[in-house]
Amino acid sequence: MNRRFRHRFHLGTREGGGSTIEFAFILPILLTIILGMIDLSFLLSNQINLTHICREAAGALSRGSSFNETFAAILTADEALDLDGGDGRIILTEIRDDGSGHPMITRQETRGGLSEGSQFGTLPGGQDEAPATIPNGMSLPAGMSLWGVELFSKYEHLGGTFVFEELDNTVLKARAAF
Repeated sequence: MNRRFRHRFHLGTREGGGSTIEFAFILPILLTIILGMIDLSFLLSNQINLTHICREAAGALSRGSSFNETFAAILTADEALDLDGGDGRIILTEIRDDGSGHPMITRQETRGGLSEGSQFGTLPGGQDEAPATIPNGMSLPAGMSLWGVELFSKYEHLGGTFVFEELDNTVLKARAAF
């Protein structure tokens, strides 16, 4: 090869070693960014699945499905979320108007180990009804029922080596009411 060609394309010169060292410094940063993007895509996918399952379950309750049928449908919809285990929670709530314009929880069942509470309120054990909170300014016409489904799932980040402590207890939440 002639000198002009070699000089023009840096062939046979010592400048190639510097770029290798620069690449070695940049590689961990690039890998961290790529793994972070993959982790974020899994998190968003799980959130979308949770929201979809929640809406379908609330719709099924409003069409007359029993609580047991709804629990079974939720659990078979996405078994990877572990909603009735230690890393999840399912709350099904029935709200009715008490006749004087006040929404009351008349039935509520929960499953799962997470200690997340209901946005609609809580029906204490041994009571037939308790005051309810209806979200998003919804109103409950007299004689009508509102069915609420709340799903919670603890998200496990990839690997654990790239996790910040603040993200360690990420809980995905989905709520729907019909």
